[in-house]
Amino acid sequence: MIAADGEVNVIVEVRSRRASGRFGSAVEAVTPRKCAQVRATAQVYLRFAGLEGARVRFDVVAVTYDGMGSFTEIRHLPGAF
Repeated sequence: MIAADGEVNVIVEVRSRRASGRFGSAVEAVTPRKCAQVRATAQVYLRFAGLEGARVRFDVVAVTYDGMGSFTEIRHLPGAF
């Protein structure tokens, strides 16, 4: 997701996991490899959009749900990486 916070372009990685899942939490799903992929993709986007040199922040939104359609937690981590 791409958003703006005033003069800052915010690239948001959204991850979700089931509360009872066996693959860890949604926050744990944002690995160093994933961060590198998001950064590389953001560079391409910023170049394409003519925003090279613009201020950028990378946030994470971690969503946990119960598997029945209800969210149990939504966490916003500004400047996560």
